Amino acid sequence: MSSNMSEQLAGGHSAPSSSSGYETQSTFDFMELPVELQAEIFQQMPSLKTAVALRLCCRQLNEVYLKNEHKITAALCESLVAPFREFYSFLQRLKFPAGSVKFPPPLGWPDMTPAACADDFGKTPFAIDVLRHLPYINNNPDFPNNNEKQLNSTNLDFRCNAVDYTNLRPEKLPGRQNEELHTIECQENLDPGDENRISGLKHVVIVASGYHLCSVVLLLDTFSGRIFEELVDCGHGARLPVGEYFASRMEKIRELRLMFINGFNPWHVGWDDATTTDFEVEYDPGPKDSEGEPAWDQDTCRTMERIGWVRHLYRKFGWPGSDWKKEECMQAIDDFTSRFPMR
Repeated sequence: MSSNMSEQLAGGHSAPSSSSGYETQSTFDFMELPVELQAEIFQQMPSLKTAVALRLCCRQLNEVYLKNEHKITAALCESLVAPFREFYSFLQRLKFPAGSVKFPPPLGWPDMTPAACADDFGKTPFAIDVLRHLPYINNNPDFPNNNEKQLNSTNLDFRCNAVDYTNLRPEKLPGRQNEELHTIECQENLDPGDENRISGLKHVVIVASGYHLCSVVLLLDTFSGRIFEELVDCGHGARLPVGEYFASRMEKIRELRLMFINGFNPWHVGWDDATTTDFEVEYDPGPKDSEGEPAWDQDTCRTMERIGWVRHLYRKFGWPGSDWKKEECMQAIDDFTSRFPMR
C-alpha cells in the first residue's frame, strides 16, 4: 500500500458494489470506524512505511497508532520474520544438516536488545526487534574449519550464507554493517522516490553475506519490508517484498530450477525441461538409471550433463514429495560428485 493509498483510506474509500446488475460506488469513512478496528488495520499494513504514512494523515490516526504502537509494531515485525521462518524450514527439509536452523524463544533472543548493541550500531529499535525475532542458521554445525565445501552446506544462494547475529559480539556489528551498506548505497542510481531504493542505513540490516566475487548479499529493509539482493561487484539482483522474494526462491527450488549440491555452488538452471517438468506426475527413475551416469571426459567439462544427473537424483529420491529422502539423496549426490566433480 502506497502513501497515496493510505491517504485515500484515511479520507474515505470508494469501492464498487453491484445492485440489479449495475455497478455503483459505495463509500465508507475510515475515520468513522471504531478505534479498535482502526488499530487492527494498522496491524495489517504491509510494512512499517505504510503504517507511518497512515498515522501521519491526521492527529486522530497518530493517536490511535501511539496508543497501540506495541501491538502494531509486533504484528509488522512478525510479517517480516514469518517468511524467513518458512524459507529456513524449507531449506532444512531440503538439504541443511540436522540442527542447522535456530528458532528464537517466544519473546525473541534475550541478549539482542538495543541496550546490548554498540552505541554506533545505528539501527532503529524496530530493526533491532526484527533481528531479535529472526531465526538463524548455525552455519556448518559439523564443520569447524569453514572451508568452501563446508560453507556450501548451508548456502542460501550462490556463495551466500545467513548472518547469525546471535554469534556476533555487539562491538563487531557497526563496522560490518556500515562498510557493506555504504558501498551498496553508493551504487544506487535511482530516483529518491523509487520504491526500489533502500530507506536508509538505520533501517537496513544484512541478513545474508557473500564471500566471493558475484556472491549474493541479502539486505532486509525493515522500513519498506523489502529484500534487496546485491551481487558482490556485479550489481543488483531482485528487489521484492520479503514474502514475495522467499516465495519465488522456494518455487525455483521446488521445481529444481535452483539446485543445491553439497560441496559446490548452487546452480541456477535455465534449460527448457527444468521449467516444463510436471511435478504432479510420479517420477520414474528407470529410463535415466538405464542410461547410466554421464561419462567422464577429462578434456570436456560436460557440466550440464552432470547437473542433469543431480537433478535426476533429486527426483529419484522423492523431491519435492512427502516421501522425500534427504539423507539418501545427499549421500548419492556426494558419491556422484566425488567421482565427477562439478566445475
